[in-house]
Amino acid sequence: MREAADWVEYCNGTGESALVKLRRSTVFRTAPGKVLGNRQRSGRTLADRLQDTAGICPVCTEYAKVMKWTDPISKLLHPRYHWEAGIVERTQLMLEQAGSLIDYLSLHWYVGNWNNDFAEYMTVSELMEERLSAYEG
Repeated sequence: MREAADWVEYCNGTGESALVKLRRSTVFRTAPGKVLGNRQRSGRTLADRLQDTAGICPVCTEYAKVMKWTDPISKLLHPRYHWEAGIVERTQLMLEQAGSLIDYLSLHWYVGNWNNDFAEYMTVSELMEERLSAYEG
């Protein structure tokens, strides 16, 4: 969590902290960057290990709190890029626990003909529509 707070301070800070001074002394000599990112490095690594949305929700919530405390006007987005069964339910759980801190959802789906099955590949758009529609409301 310290790394997340430090990154926000380095990129967006306006005060005279050591991280802001470091940014000003390097290539980022200009005004705060208003950096937007959609990966929580440490949180994502933990999520991979846990393989359990219920376990990672509190961790992501704490990361979001620290980042918002560091820069209250920052906007946080929650990435969703695993589209296996249950994705909507797991995202709903995340939004129930940390929804007041999450400003956007960032939906990713890397599509390819991984199974070398043309018919299956051509139906991906229908599956995408079905799953995206589940987020409406």
